[in-house]
Order: sequence, then C-alpha cells, then structure tokens
Amino acid sequence: MQELTETIGSTQQNVSKHLGVLLEAGIVGRRKVGNYAYYSIADEGVFALCEDVCGSLAEQLESLREVVAGGRR
Repeated sequence: MQELTETIGSTQQNVSKHLGVLLEAGIVGRRKVGNYAYYSIADEGVFALCEDVCGSLAEQLESLREVVAGGRR
C-alpha cells in the first residue's frame, strides 16, 4: 500500500478505505502474505472500462484544444 500511497500522493488511511470499498464491490481481490496485503483487479472488465473512459477524455481534450486554438486565430 505504501507504493500506492506514494504514487497517488494520498494518505494510507484514505487508500485503505478506498481499497476496502473496491474489495467489497468485487472490483479488486486481496491476498495476504504475512503482514502484507496484495491487491489485484478481480474483474477484467475494469480494463475495458478504463480504456473507454480514457479514450472519451482524450477526445474531449482534443476538442477543447481545437476550440482554444480556433479562438487564438
């Protein structure tokens, strides 16, 4: 969890709470080894969803860039 908290710039408590919610929803799975818990994506459909969302955001961003560029002319 430390790696995740550092990567996203959040607190351990916040990450732990969100991982718990994702675990309860069945989106992630967890396996414990000693004092460590390893999380993984439980539903492969999450990857397709992320691709759809990121693709949509990229299209929106490109449209905004075109609007802004058109206003500068």
